[in-house]
Parts: sequence; structure tokens; C-alpha cells
Amino acid sequence: WNYGALPQTWEDPKHIDH
Repeated sequence: WNYGALPQTWEDPKHIDH
């Protein structure tokens, strides 16, 4: 996960690629 991303980013499974 990219902890540097926005909180809504890791919440979205589509963005969970890092």
C-alpha cells in the first residue's frame, strides 16, 4: 500500500496496487 497516498486511496480496492 502507498501510505503517502490519500486516505480514500487505500480504501479503494482499485487503488490498492502498490
